[in-house]
Amino acid sequence: MDIIIHTHHNVELPLELGYHDIVADIKHKLQTLTGVAAARQSLFHNNTPLRDDWDISRCTLFHRSHVKLLVRSPTLTNPSNSLVPFLTRLPLSKRYVTLDAGSNTRVDELKHMIGEREEIDSSLMILFLRGREMDDERLVSECDGVDKDDAVVEAGLVGSGGYAIDHLAVNTFIFLAPMNVKVPMTLNVMQSFSDLRKQLERSRKENRISLPRDWFFVFGKERVMIECLAFEKFKVQNGDVLQVRIQHVPREAVPIGCNGANTSIR
Repeated sequence: MDIIIHTHHNVELPLELGYHDIVADIKHKLQTLTGVAAARQSLFHNNTPLRDDWDISRCTLFHRSHVKLLVRSPTLTNPSNSLVPFLTRLPLSKRYVTLDAGSNTRVDELKHMIGEREEIDSSLMILFLRGREMDDERLVSECDGVDKDDAVVEAGLVGSGGYAIDHLAVNTFIFLAPMNVKVPMTLNVMQSFSDLRKQLERSRKENRISLPRDWFFVFGKERVMIECLAFEKFKVQNGDVLQVRIQHVPREAVPIGCNGANTSIR
């Protein structure tokens, strides 16, 4: 049977498998096909990392199944300047990415790198490796199991009690009035409408959604005037609908962003 490999360059590669192949065999076939060493490959199916000793049935692979290939960066030979690749699952987008950090990088510094990528406060995160919490003051390269081929740093969100929790994420809908489309979106209640505005503006600039230059949010039948407040202040819950509306807005009525400036786009 054949599966489809999605590379980190968004290229799709068909790959023929034998019914008795295991993941290690798939990696060696990809090494022959792409030149990427098997030790540097990480494979994922349905957002699940595939272990080298798993067979096709354990991976639930079928004909034309899609498998994601991520490539770890090679480690430099000079230990004082070497970069260590850490395969990391991001806390909000749930995507897997490879982060290259120095061999002397502490866990709290890795949190900061993840926070910058996800645009969240690193103090809201807790990192796990192979099911064990990672100590902020410890070097990532010294954490138990980080050198294993299937090692994945899991970044989770934390509550006020310091425990990783899921209730910071709420499943909502964004109604884009200009497109007359309602799309599902998972939000972090610690983020704000200003953060959501940035995300939607990025999508607009990348031509993934169609929005005018001037728009505003409506929530609970009222216009959102102070966008820097966290969603939890608005009591946003699962199933809620956040609306994006168009209207010519006088300068004095423009919604307020987190820095006190108006949020209109120039």
